[in-house]
Amino acid sequence: MDQESMALARQRVIAYATRRQPQPLPTRNEWPQLERVYHDYSRPIPEFTEEQIQEVLHQVEKYSPEDELNYGACGYDSCRRKAAAILSGMAEATMCIPYMRTRAESLTNLVMDVTPNAVLILDNTLHVQDISLTAERMFNCHRVAVRGKPLSELIPIVDDFLSVRDTGKPLLNKIVRLRDDLTVDQSIVPVGGENLMVTILCCRFFMGARPIWWSITPHHWIRDNEVVDLPVTERVIAGRIIRESRFALKDGDYMVMISDGYIHAGVGGLYRMGWGWKNVALAVRRWVATRGDAYQLMRALSETCLKLYNGAPGDDATVVGMWVRQVRAATVLTGPPSDPKLDSLAVTKLISAEGIRVICGGTTAQMAARELGQKLVVEWQAPGQRSSSSPSKIPPIARLEGVDLVSEGVLTLSAAAERLRTTETNHDLPTAQDAGTRLARILLEADDIHFIVGDTINPQQLADVVRGKPMRQIYLEEVIEQLKRRNKLISIEHL
Repeated sequence: MDQESMALARQRVIAYATRRQPQPLPTRNEWPQLERVYHDYSRPIPEFTEEQIQEVLHQVEKYSPEDELNYGACGYDSCRRKAAAILSGMAEATMCIPYMRTRAESLTNLVMDVTPNAVLILDNTLHVQDISLTAERMFNCHRVAVRGKPLSELIPIVDDFLSVRDTGKPLLNKIVRLRDDLTVDQSIVPVGGENLMVTILCCRFFMGARPIWWSITPHHWIRDNEVVDLPVTERVIAGRIIRESRFALKDGDYMVMISDGYIHAGVGGLYRMGWGWKNVALAVRRWVATRGDAYQLMRALSETCLKLYNGAPGDDATVVGMWVRQVRAATVLTGPPSDPKLDSLAVTKLISAEGIRVICGGTTAQMAARELGQKLVVEWQAPGQRSSSSPSKIPPIARLEGVDLVSEGVLTLSAAAERLRTTETNHDLPTAQDAGTRLARILLEADDIHFIVGDTINPQQLADVVRGKPMRQIYLEEVIEQLKRRNKLISIEHL
């Protein structure tokens, strides 16, 4: 703008002010008082020692000048100023973004390390990005070694993973057999926007063993009547050498672990240097060849060890044994259901059950014969033909196709409860073949026992009701209590 234009503009402003302000403008001396007085109320930041500053920095995982990123997102121009503010109560440690990110990642790693399930994180090309510690143990690998590797090196069949990737739909709790010795519940979940998939493998069945020991003689593992050398890893914990082995189990395997007392048994006697590991292994192989169970094997070993010590062991002599076999199941039906309409259901549940099937109760047996359309055949024996160890008051056994033992109810359960009270294992039972002894033997040999209990009270047995319960129920509860004491798997279903 030139000088003339500026003068013209000034004249126009003065003219406008004259028109709008008829009164003369006040002089400067007439202006109102506009002065204000301000006081400094700021709180000076106190001086903190270097030790105090470092303590706060360590709280947010800053241990060296390189860790002090001076990111600025917290509102302070340096990490040290932020630390002083924390000490003054004007800030919080969680206001540091790099620290909170690191903390979130460390919490993720913690979850990955402690979860009991195997967790695998994959990218969309099905390459492993990370795995949990449980997955390391499940697949016998290390996370560093498998990162970036194809999933097929761990899980050969990847069709489910391809389906989840292509459809974007999660797969939940599918039962998958990964190996002969490993069955899992498999869940695969896509992570939206990240091109990742999270896989969770919940071990449903792992037929394997993982013995861990220290300060004892290596164990004997017998497979197909041969002593197997198992891979052993060692590590030092609290100054002690801890040994560990991990391997798949096979039906018919035996394992024996012994203390030094067995190795030294017979020193200076039958064995100049003691029984020794090799001689124990030879004895174990011979006993295993008889196909006895773990109880018989342990008893044979302990009795031999005791003889070698002339009845007075001079050292700690401990033996632990295991025999691998299939689970034995048994189902017991006792008493008709409270509603006759459930008779067919009760019999169907018994006949369809796996393992040994038992009926306890005369009325129950007649019901089952009727529902099955079969004839109930009683195996009667003359008194002179019965075993001397068999209780004379127990009624005879009956036969019914598809059922392994058919017996009377109250007296049989009473006799079985008595057998369980006076014996510890099936080997302690007498050779008698009465219903009570046979029922006790079936229950002691079974691992998983299911009771189907009909709640009808037989009118002919009303006089047997004690404490509001029929005698059959009282004896049944005693039998179940004895079985639970032996750590049997017990389930009860009332009809």
